[in-house]
Amino acid sequence: MLVDSYRFLPKSFLPLFEHATPLDGERDPVWAPFGSRLADASIALVTSAGLSVEGEQPPFDLDAERRRPSWGDPTHRVLPHDLRDRQLVMSHLHVNSTDILADKNVAFPVDVLDELVVEGRVERLGNPILHFSYRDIADHVATINRFSSRAAMEQEPTAWTPFKMIANPAWRFFNFYFIRGGFRDGGRGLYAAMTAAFYVFLKYAKLYERRLKSRNAL
Repeated sequence: MLVDSYRFLPKSFLPLFEHATPLDGERDPVWAPFGSRLADASIALVTSAGLSVEGEQPPFDLDAERRRPSWGDPTHRVLPHDLRDRQLVMSHLHVNSTDILADKNVAFPVDVLDELVVEGRVERLGNPILHFSYRDIADHVATINRFSSRAAMEQEPTAWTPFKMIANPAWRFFNFYFIRGGFRDGGRGLYAAMTAAFYVFLKYAKLYERRLKSRNAL
């Protein structure tokens, strides 16, 4: 598949970017090695998609970018973690906004990271997403229920599913509470370990439920 990097770029911009070269002193790679385990890391999201919250944040200045195409609008917006019913605005001259506005996870994958946190594959989300992850325990449980349903639909039940429904939650609790030191956080650590185990239990319980339903349908 061919990718046209200039498809949404005004033709007058092509000479500026088509043969761009690094500036003096900027020839080293822009990334750094990641030494930690992902499960022990705090993840922050940074997007260059020009996103802002409609009615709450000013959109990015496209007129300034048209005047200075190599500089544009250098400001930033801090997007809330839980957007709920709020709409995003995308201010970008070079990218088609259709897919991103239809599904923010294309450029702002906060829902995907939420799933990784619930699954224990990421420790937590950090700045610049400033948020409380859940309104209360009921909201947390509802999120676990929603994500466990999605995870269960992505797998197929097997003969080992009943065993995993018991063993995997026990291991998840042991891993969170003892190996990863949740006991040092007192009640909060116990809550985190219990809810992580509950998520795993629900996922396999829903897989087992599908298995029973498929048997009964035969």
